[in-house]
Amino acid sequence: MKSELIYLLIFQIVQSQLLVDLYYSSDTDLEFKSYMHEKLNENYQSQIEVRESLINSAIDLNNFTKSPNVIVNLTFSTSILAYIKDFTVENNIILILIQEFSSSYNDWQFFSHLSQQDHKTALSCLVSFFNWDQFLIISSNLDENFNDIFSVKKFDVFHFSETSDKNLVDLFVGKKIKPAGIRNLVILNQGETTDKLLKSLVDKSIFQSGSGIILGSRSTWNAMLDGVVSYTESGLENATDNYSYEALAIVKILDLILSFSDYSNALALRSFLERNTVNHYLPGNFTVINIQNSQKVNIGSISQGSLTFASNPIFPGNSTLIPNSPYTNVSLWIGDGATNPLGVPDSSFTVVKDGAKYAFKTAEDTHFLDGFKIVLVHVDCGAEAYDPTFSLNCFKKLVNVPGIVHLVHPFATTALGDIISMRALNITMPIVADHVTFGALSNKTEYPLFVKIAGNDFYRNSVLADLVVIFGWKNVIIVPENNTPSIQTCAYLKKRMEAANVNVVNKLEDTMIMDNYNHNYFDEHKDKMIGLLKYKTRPIILAVTPPSIFYYTEDLYNVGIRRGDLIIMVPSKIAFAYTTMPIKTMLDKMSELLYGGITTCEAEWIGEFGQNQLKGFKKAYPYINDDFRCFSLDSGWLVLNALKFTIDQGEDIYDPYVFNTHLRQQRFLGCSGIVSISSQSNDRNSAPIGINNFRYDSVNDILYEKMIGAYDQGSLQLFTFYEDMNWYDNTTNTPPDIVKSENGCPFKDSQVEYSVKGAGMFYGIAFGITINTMFLTFYILKRWWNLEVNAITEKRQIQFEDYIAMVIILVDFLQFLSVGPDIQNYDIFTYTLTHIASINFMSEGKYLWIHLYFAIGGLCAWLLFGITHIFRIGENLNNSFIDCWKILSKLSLPILGNALFLPIVSVFLNVIQCDQQIGSKLTDTFVRKDCNTFCWKDEHILWATLSIICLILYLPFAIYLKPHWDFYEDFINIKTRPLFLMAKSVFQVSIIALNKTVKPQSQALHGLFYSVLLCILIFICMKKKPYNESRMNLWQIISYLAILWSVGLSSLYWIIPIRMPDAWILSEYLGWIFLIIVGLYIQKNYCPSMLFNEPGINIVKLFRFSLGKSIEASEINKDLKEKRNKYSMHLSTSRNFLSSSAHHTIYGKELKVFEV
Repeated sequence: MKSELIYLLIFQIVQSQLLVDLYYSSDTDLEFKSYMHEKLNENYQSQIEVRESLINSAIDLNNFTKSPNVIVNLTFSTSILAYIKDFTVENNIILILIQEFSSSYNDWQFFSHLSQQDHKTALSCLVSFFNWDQFLIISSNLDENFNDIFSVKKFDVFHFSETSDKNLVDLFVGKKIKPAGIRNLVILNQGETTDKLLKSLVDKSIFQSGSGIILGSRSTWNAMLDGVVSYTESGLENATDNYSYEALAIVKILDLILSFSDYSNALALRSFLERNTVNHYLPGNFTVINIQNSQKVNIGSISQGSLTFASNPIFPGNSTLIPNSPYTNVSLWIGDGATNPLGVPDSSFTVVKDGAKYAFKTAEDTHFLDGFKIVLVHVDCGAEAYDPTFSLNCFKKLVNVPGIVHLVHPFATTALGDIISMRALNITMPIVADHVTFGALSNKTEYPLFVKIAGNDFYRNSVLADLVVIFGWKNVIIVPENNTPSIQTCAYLKKRMEAANVNVVNKLEDTMIMDNYNHNYFDEHKDKMIGLLKYKTRPIILAVTPPSIFYYTEDLYNVGIRRGDLIIMVPSKIAFAYTTMPIKTMLDKMSELLYGGITTCEAEWIGEFGQNQLKGFKKAYPYINDDFRCFSLDSGWLVLNALKFTIDQGEDIYDPYVFNTHLRQQRFLGCSGIVSISSQSNDRNSAPIGINNFRYDSVNDILYEKMIGAYDQGSLQLFTFYEDMNWYDNTTNTPPDIVKSENGCPFKDSQVEYSVKGAGMFYGIAFGITINTMFLTFYILKRWWNLEVNAITEKRQIQFEDYIAMVIILVDFLQFLSVGPDIQNYDIFTYTLTHIASINFMSEGKYLWIHLYFAIGGLCAWLLFGITHIFRIGENLNNSFIDCWKILSKLSLPILGNALFLPIVSVFLNVIQCDQQIGSKLTDTFVRKDCNTFCWKDEHILWATLSIICLILYLPFAIYLKPHWDFYEDFINIKTRPLFLMAKSVFQVSIIALNKTVKPQSQALHGLFYSVLLCILIFICMKKKPYNESRMNLWQIISYLAILWSVGLSSLYWIIPIRMPDAWILSEYLGWIFLIIVGLYIQKNYCPSMLFNEPGINIVKLFRFSLGKSIEASEINKDLKEKRNKYSMHLSTSRNFLSSSAHHTIYGKELKVFEV
């Protein structure tokens, strides 16, 4: 049986019994005893002599049944150790110590723990592996020195008492550790104090992603924070407190002793221990522990200064990256991403955040925040557009990402969207906007964690409104974007304009474009763009942000708007984003419209300091355009100044309310002037507003904004102009606000396009009227005018009414030519004459409506006259009014019913001829003869409807009453066949319809159709003889042949590419001359004259009589009497014939032939 092994346990507290309890649990057959003198606990402060007596009594061997082989000292007392040490040497007993003391040691003393040097070596292995160049050591051992192992490292050592309370620990962390900016920490305190330190590191936001924590062997008991790395002596991994830690250490060395077979032999046992220890310490083996998912995980080992990892460690924030930064990383969220929601092109304007990045880089280079380093968290949750679902899903990924502040994108829509999403996810963080000026975000109560480097947009917009007044303009167009900031801006501008007696010519909803406009939405906005020209107003305020404004201005160009049509004014700088547009043609189009325009924006790079900042910025970021970078730069310095102040105060930089307070307290000189935040709102205190003019840089081939003036509310002179405006026409003269179009239209010729819808509707109406006229004419002919006329067989005296019939042939000739293919390119004289005859020489613009009024008036008169003719009203009455009415009724038949038939029908069709458009809708078509009138809306619907009704009333009346002239007039000799009048009516309506429909599309095709119809009419004339007088028939056919010749030539003119006006006009006139010669020949040889003029008074006799010559008055009277009698006989014959025949011709169907 092995000898008994006795433990001499001399300890102050009862918990030392734990050692025996632990060892009893191991598998051994040894008997263990512990000794504790109860009086050792009493009167700890008693005199040394009393304490020594107690100790001597305790180690009296008489108290032991056998001499002990090993004594373990757990007293932690140097005074007790002195007595025990002497006792063990005198009695050859192995003495186990649990820690080093400064007193000398002997050969019988061994240590339960590894040496202090081994601990330093293990720590050095981990620090070297993590590549820490700068770190902080927190230790409770005042005598511990690390210079021997970290001679080339930059480190600091803080000594911290093990007995410090929580408040003292928090003060230490807040005032000592945090301001130092050290992220890599080594904690060598015992477990309980380590717990307090770690908790404070978490509370002060030091323990976070990017930080590194190494715990010493005695610090790992309850340090269960994920990411912590510790090294502990092998075998002691499961210690839970200081007592179990010591117990496990004792057990480990006792196990070594028990492994020796003859441990009862003191000298042999000592020799064994000396062989298995290093300088009486156990070998330097350590286990590397990593806290993962709140569990201790053995990830490696350190043996004799050699580090081996079995698995990769996890660091704070669940990071696998080794935290080797010598600085404390300060996370800032920065909205510099380019992603937009689905359907919106990605942004290319995130470079404006380079200003803030330049500020952070400058701070790093100048050690502005010594020990701290800015780490940017790139936020990409919508660059220019806000979509609730997209934004919310994006911010969900950032919920656990730390940040002291969020520098939002420079767009009001996304800034507001970020606030909404962050609130929904309970992300509480101050937000700084470099150039978001949306008025609603100025509300400090509603948005307490939001501040703006720029001022209020209402303040800036008021400057734009005042500029309109300064330039003397009285009319302006405003275009909003369909988002809350833009709508509020435009509403404010409209109110401000109207207060200054400036007329906003449009309704905001009529010109509004969708939010985040791009080329995909061109078709649905095209009509609105074209409609801008109808206002005939040059100044236009675009409350649209980039990039939408660039797509919009390019599309304005695409619909035909050019430089000078509009003067674009924007309540913000936009050239900064203009330079990022990649397509050269797009840039050229935008430059065309923006050149000479105006923008207003807070002034940048002010004064000498601002210019110096600009030089430094351009050196770092050599952009051509530096717009808005100044505001971004100042936003960066606002954050840096607030951060430094918070650190110096020892306050938590991650406390959003603390940091927000310090943001609002800053006041410094920035590149945009003195920067400070208003105490009453989220706005920056007032700053000068720059007035910028779009100029062109020919060297770099780019448009830029030149600041030509400023508005300073704090100055005695509000507006100061440094130089003159350079307008779109390269002059300094302010252009008028009203546009006078060259074509008199509210749009340019380049905007006009063929309207399929408008043409289709007009074609339907025109050809419908033509077909209806054919059937109506056929019915009238069969029902009432299926009559014949016989040729004149005896000579008759020509009457005034006969001359009207002759004139109508000439009028028809000119009118028919006017609706054929155009000849003005080579025969302007004939062209003008034909249009005068057709009353078409002034039928455009406002004259169209004058013609319409006359046509409607003529129609009303025509209806009354027609009723008079049909029902013989007042036939037997005789008074001056009735006589006058009869004369007018008589004249209306050939004039309104025949000579003016074509012009009247043409005027009514002109009102509904809407076959051209400037937009895609039917309501974007316009009247061809009056481009200022848009079709099928407003008053045009009334006039179009009235015109159609007038045509429906006029055509049947006119066609029916045309023959009345021939059969109702007493003295007329030349009678027209009703069949010819009906055929001519159909021909007139048909060629008018062709003129309005086919001719605008193809002059040659129109000529072809026209020629076919004219040939049919000529055939009818040759077959049915339109008149009862041969010469009238001859010249009617000759006139139609002349028309056919001209129509054929003009058709050829539009087909063959020969542009020789003299040749064409010569051919035309030669043809006419030839036909006239042929006509004269036929007239002389085959067409005798059946009409003669009544001989007048003998002029010779009358002249001689007046001179007193030898001639009697009776001779003159005799001549007059003979003529009077002859005329009376003819008149009597005609009246008797008409009274017996004409009535039956009109009202009786039985009379088929009219004898003349």
